[in-house]
Amino acid sequence: NEWHYKCSERKPDFLIQKLVDGVPITVDVITHGSQVQFAARYRKLVVGSQSIVMAPCNDDSVLTVLADIIGTIDLLGIWNFQVIKSGDHFYLHDINPRPSSGLFFSIARGLKAFEYIAHLSVDGLKEPFTLDGVIRDDLEMCIYQEYELRRVAEL
Repeated sequence: NEWHYKCSERKPDFLIQKLVDGVPITVDVITHGSQVQFAARYRKLVVGSQSIVMAPCNDDSVLTVLADIIGTIDLLGIWNFQVIKSGDHFYLHDINPRPSSGLFFSIARGLKAFEYIAHLSVDGLKEPFTLDGVIRDDLEMCIYQEYELRRVAEL
């Protein structure tokens, strides 16, 4: 058909990146003024783009690198960073201005995401808010999902 013909005339531009072999890490971050709270986790098993098995990341060097990045750009709110640690090097490949899909794990560890959202909803940025509290390092989380596959229509 005409649509297929027009699409087949186009030649896509490809961005090819070197494969980085390393440990994938997600870091949930809340920034409020000069305050920052981090909760980093190793992505031990990933299906699609969602972490299915997660473990706390206690690597201070990861948080130091991210603190340096956050210190150079002005962020406010809840963010997530996707990092790959390969040897002594860090590769930052995503800075997302939203919570991660595994935010619930960071909340279980002590990240004050719900408190922060409630504070913004009720008090806005006028009232002080303190990002304190301990980020627990003694949790591991596994998500179990079962999908039933069924035919919904004949093609």
